[in-house]
Amino acid sequence: MLKDLGAHVRPALRPIRAHACIHEASKANVVSTTRHVPFADASSRAQVARLRAVALRALASYGLTDARVRLLQFGFNALFRVDAADGRFALRLNVNSHRSLDNVTGELAWIEALGRETSLTVPTPRARPDGQLVALVDAPEVGRPLPATLFAWIPGRDLGARDGAAALHALGGAMATLHTHGAGWSLPAGAALPHGSDLFMGQPPSILAEQHPELPSSRQAVFVEAHRHAAQALAALYAEAPQHLVHFDLHTWNVKWRRGQLAVFDFDDCAIACAVHDLAITTYYLRSRPRGAMLEEALRAGYAGQRTLPACPPERFEALLLARLLLLANDLFRIEHADDRAQLPRYLAQCEAAARRFLATGRFAPAASAD
Repeated sequence: MLKDLGAHVRPALRPIRAHACIHEASKANVVSTTRHVPFADASSRAQVARLRAVALRALASYGLTDARVRLLQFGFNALFRVDAADGRFALRLNVNSHRSLDNVTGELAWIEALGRETSLTVPTPRARPDGQLVALVDAPEVGRPLPATLFAWIPGRDLGARDGAAALHALGGAMATLHTHGAGWSLPAGAALPHGSDLFMGQPPSILAEQHPELPSSRQAVFVEAHRHAAQALAALYAEAPQHLVHFDLHTWNVKWRRGQLAVFDFDDCAIACAVHDLAITTYYLRSRPRGAMLEEALRAGYAGQRTLPACPPERFEALLLARLLLLANDLFRIEHADDRAQLPRYLAQCEAAARRFLATGRFAPAASAD
């Protein structure tokens, strides 16, 4: 999602990419000298060092004790590349995600089913020696246990900003395949997923009520009015449209593009939701692109080639884009990544400007820098 902040990522801000591993002596010094500092208050460098220690502990629970580990991304969650004797993997630590173990179980069960039952390329989860797919790792460096998941490595480059009509057409087709499968597949016993009708996905509405220096009354009033419009659109949609499993974060930083083929990953936000809501979330990340209209058209054409486009009044669809903005703004209040927290003033100003434009015009039009 800010994944996630931006592209996990949940993308409204660009993902943070790391260089090669920190030297062992440096890491040990950072961890030992900052352990008394709460994780949320530590520097980005200190946070990375602590998370790497947790990552090594997580890998041991998967039976990987002699592997090279390199941080790929740290924003909403932390993602590590793992090079082991029996292959390359991606390790995810749920740092800021508030997903329950039941939610992660549901996510992994769906990924496994997609890998078996569709032509989509998705990251295969690797089980621990005890057969469990999820590890709840002791993480005193962070102050709480962290869920960890290990996936087979998917080759290729993140599509990211290198998108074009062909790639967005393929992305639309992949979304349609996900929706068709999600509509006919049920979660196994012991698994659960959040519901898309909840605008803030179970989190407190901080941007509507919290007292904060970056939330003056004038800005908060804009967010409250924007929330009223978005909540009305969600209520009307979910009263009418069917709901099923969707990715709920299918932007171009959560797919890889290799030899003209897409691979879909980062299902951390998957939910029970309406198909058009999922389509609106992807559209949110295209709206501010230089060729956004063309990319949106390619996305819809790719979807329509595989599945009937879900109906939605234009004004409601625009309000769904606004709902995404409000969710991401609200998420920034609980994210612990130091660099992302530093962007709060700039990001909230951009969100306020976009919300004001919507309230004035009825159309969602973010500034290009908010993509």
